[in-house]
Amino acid sequence: MLREKSLTTIPFEFECKKALLFYRNGKTGQNLAVMFKHKNGRLKNPQPYNGNQIKNLIPGNAVTTDVYLPNTLYYSEDKMVWWVKGGMRYLDIVDKPRDKKYKLPRMVLKVERGRLYVAAFKGEPSGDTELFTTPFRGIDVHGNTMGACHVVKPRGQRMSDRDEWENAFFMSRFNQEPKHKEKDINLTIDEFIWHTQ
Repeated sequence: MLREKSLTTIPFEFECKKALLFYRNGKTGQNLAVMFKHKNGRLKNPQPYNGNQIKNLIPGNAVTTDVYLPNTLYYSEDKMVWWVKGGMRYLDIVDKPRDKKYKLPRMVLKVERGRLYVAAFKGEPSGDTELFTTPFRGIDVHGNTMGACHVVKPRGQRMSDRDEWENAFFMSRFNQEPKHKEKDINLTIDEFIWHTQ
């Protein structure tokens, strides 16, 4: 069994090699874990597993602190990509009080090598979703790279730093109110993930 599309939008192919199934006896309340080998589309060679054997299946047998939220598109040690919903947000605009909300589109954000890249999109995110420019001036977002003015960038790019990166963008000071002039950037989400800026 080859899963061509992952359960998230992370663009990888997965092949089932083994399957761990959990059973419960409703009458006795007992639980049972059974490991199967997967071959030619069938589950074979059942082996009961105890709790320690299940714990040993965890890579590195370590507790991970990374939480993969539903809007995660890609994550590795050197890159993370996620999307945020559109809607009304307060923004800090030069020479204007921070008391007005601005309508923003759905955006995809990528952190790679300590830099944040942003692009906008419509609809539901998938690998072939077309991207367009965000409604900010070029001085704020150069192409699809966030400008460096008035931005304190987080040091890390772990999944736990995502909120800090979003704040680095949405809480930064923009030079002008956002205006919706959509322009196709000739990239899909998949291409944006893998494109070297």
